[in-house]
Amino acid sequence: MQFDVAIVGAGTAGTYAAYLLAKAGLNVCLIEIRSVDKIYKYTGDAIGTHHLEKLGIDIPSKVVDHKYEGAEVYNPDYTVKYYIPGKGISLNMIEWARWLISKAVNAGVTILDEHNAYAPIIEYSRVTGVKV
Repeated sequence: MQFDVAIVGAGTAGTYAAYLLAKAGLNVCLIEIRSVDKIYKYTGDAIGTHHLEKLGIDIPSKVVDHKYEGAEVYNPDYTVKYYIPGKGISLNMIEWARWLISKAVNAGVTILDEHNAYAPIIEYSRVTGVKV
């Protein structure tokens, strides 16, 4: 198979990069060792909404577990406390992954899940592909 870009790993960064590149018109392949139908990360991740706004990501409510108005940070013995203001959300990672992968597929990304990328292909000191 021939692609403009091959990305290994369908986590948040890999999937979002694949989405942006496909949206820009490139032929993109996203390679993941696991099945994308069997999302495996069950913990939520918190993020400041300003990061999402900067990236132009409009999060659907179905992927949001909680909304926050700030964070409190303590030292180990709780003698020092800092409050950090700012809006944030925690994500339902299963719904987040499904939503992000569907955006990538709708943008034209080819998903090669259950594939192991085991080595880069190097030609003339450049990575030109990946052995799958």
